[in-house]
Amino acid sequence: GGNPFYALEIARALVDRDTPPEPGAPLPIPADLGDLLRVRLEALPATTRRALLAASALPQPTVALVQAAARTPAGTGLAEARNAGIIDIEGDGIRFTHPLLASVSYLEATGEQRRHMHRRLAEVVTDPEERARHLALAATGPDPGVAAALDSAASTAYVRGAPEAAAELLELARRLTPREGVRDLRRRSIDAAERHFEAGDSARAARLMEDVAASVPSGPIRADALARLARIRRVSTGMEEARVLLEEALHHAGEDISLRAHIERDLTSTLMRAYDFSQPSWSHAQASLRLAERSQDPGLLASALTSFATMKLLRGGGVATEVIERALALEEGEERLPAQLRPRIGLGFVLAAADDFGRARAVLELEHLRAMEQGDEGALPSILLVLSLLECWAGNWERASRLGREGTEIASLTAQDFPRVDTLSTTALAAAHLGQVDFARTQGEEALALATRLKPTLGGPAQLFPISALGFLELSLGNPAGTHQYLGTVADMIPAMGLGDPGLVRCLPDEVEALVALGQPGKAEPLVAWLEERGRTLRRPWALATGARCRALLSAGRGDLDEAMAGLKEALAHHERLPVPFERGRTLLIQGQLQRRAKQWGDARASLQQALTIFNTTGAALWSNKAQEDLARVGGRPPAPLQLTATEKRVAELVAAGATNREVAQRLFMSVKTVEATLSRIYRKLGLRSRTELSARYTPGGRPSRQSGR
Repeated sequence: GGNPFYALEIARALVDRDTPPEPGAPLPIPADLGDLLRVRLEALPATTRRALLAASALPQPTVALVQAAARTPAGTGLAEARNAGIIDIEGDGIRFTHPLLASVSYLEATGEQRRHMHRRLAEVVTDPEERARHLALAATGPDPGVAAALDSAASTAYVRGAPEAAAELLELARRLTPREGVRDLRRRSIDAAERHFEAGDSARAARLMEDVAASVPSGPIRADALARLARIRRVSTGMEEARVLLEEALHHAGEDISLRAHIERDLTSTLMRAYDFSQPSWSHAQASLRLAERSQDPGLLASALTSFATMKLLRGGGVATEVIERALALEEGEERLPAQLRPRIGLGFVLAAADDFGRARAVLELEHLRAMEQGDEGALPSILLVLSLLECWAGNWERASRLGREGTEIASLTAQDFPRVDTLSTTALAAAHLGQVDFARTQGEEALALATRLKPTLGGPAQLFPISALGFLELSLGNPAGTHQYLGTVADMIPAMGLGDPGLVRCLPDEVEALVALGQPGKAEPLVAWLEERGRTLRRPWALATGARCRALLSAGRGDLDEAMAGLKEALAHHERLPVPFERGRTLLIQGQLQRRAKQWGDARASLQQALTIFNTTGAALWSNKAQEDLARVGGRPPAPLQLTATEKRVAELVAAGATNREVAQRLFMSVKTVEATLSRIYRKLGLRSRTELSARYTPGGRPSRQSGR
């Protein structure tokens, strides 16, 4: 009810209990607080208390339902409760004036009184889910009929997109399943775990699945439970534990073709998520597809095809278009698949890695909408991860940051640590592009720490995305040594992973640029050669464009400016097929720098001005500063003084609107010192001396006012 004191008192009462209440059970009301409320209720007539019990047992009480269940004449009982300030009545609806009054009304009744009321309510409500719940709460012990009704109601809740409600109903069904119904109990436990996982309660899902696995020492049932437990574990405690569970599951699966196909598919997906694309991992993908073909299960085959196509891509086999299209066609007939196995999510990642950002976005946004409509909280971190990664690669960093933060929040709430590593990383990478230095570093370091805990090998594959973000940040700040400190292991990671697709390691050009700046072209050469070869083989515009740019840097380092300029010309040609302006801006920046070295002042100014325009337009604040500094070194007409970077424009707008430096820092995820430094640059460019002049002369639209004369 919005009262933190009550919330704390309830929490203290929970701590004092030996075991927490079962899912769906009422929370305990502390004795001292309960006494205060009990006094108000005890003064009411018995008929009124019976009516209040009926109202407290209903999720949405109405006058008609309460009167039918309590068997009171119209108006009897409820009028006294309203006069006493216990309830409000609007139309046919009843609302307790405070939620704790409803709790005390319910808990003060005896167990038999509550069961009797639930039996009455089961007779008068019409919703199947609500009726099943009242039947469960009226039961005095195991009841196969009520358990079956709850099972059916859970299916209804799941289909309407309410996995949390389905999980609660299945928990009630488990409790009311007779001991002799072992198979029903296991099935309901498994279903409840799956629904809890989808609703975001990974911990409860894991406990239920562990209980099922522990109840069977060997055989297919244990194999199935272990495989499902592995699917939960791999988003919470890590890939290594999931791999061990799946290998044990495969041992217990026997000759069950469908079960073995499920486990092989999950092993493939888990190994990919652990950045293992080696030949043994490929063997699992092939086995999964082979067994799924024999299983005649469309959903299983669709997910096996997706894992197969994704593994093939990451091993360097390119986009298996026919395989993916077949998976999508099969998925149409399936109601729901686990998030990590849905063909549309896999297709979105494959298309994004292959630089087909438009199609990838369309596919992923549709899947995001579907997960939202179905209330599938467990799927959202995986979808938001790929979407935010896609937008980072495509250069839409504001949107990437928003999606990454949303994915991180949901991953935290649903205890999915592995997706959280990568959503933190994409948020950090987007912030680095936008010049939000402090925020980028905080997010990146948190991601790296979490990844190290999940797989504690510094520089290992689990750290790929965090070190990519942090390495790019250091490069953006003009710190090649810091870049190499993070990205120096990338060259070793590629063969260790068995990676054959460049789309996953878009930090390679950053490492090459750092190595060249550090005077270590020999270490950069193998990376450039791999990038170029993969680009040619797979016909990838990103790899071809950045590979040519990196080759130009190596040529320039040797002093061969002609060869370097030819490489940059080739890179710019490839950029025409790559819808990422920022990457083109980086190439133009290097071209301008080399033209300046060759004393081609006019060409240098034109290249650098184009780069600056791109960086300003995309909001790449730190790179705008780089371009401005290089322009300042070129003779002739300097750049226009009013060309504020995107970050400078946002700071100017907020300050002009009256925000303090601290408020600006909070809004833009900067430190106060960064805001102060940015303001100094703004004053210099606009010829101003104070925030008062800025407020007078800078319009909210981001442009100097006509009064400024500029």
